[in-house]
Amino acid sequence: MLSSATSNTGAGLIVPEDRNVAFAHLNRAKQGDGVVHEFRIQRPSDQAFRWIKDTAFPLLDAQVA
Repeated sequence: MLSSATSNTGAGLIVPEDRNVAFAHLNRAKQGDGVVHEFRIQRPSDQAFRWIKDTAFPLLDAQVA
């Protein structure tokens, strides 16, 4: 369950049906994979749905092989 602080920002805007897949893609990026995925958000201001296409990838520094 999301806290009320996050329910109107960030992950809380992702529609529940898309949230698990969006988090799975984010976790893949955290593990070093580049991923492109789409998910829906619902704006709290007018309840409109919007599609988001996200490209997630790690940014590595010189110390990471």
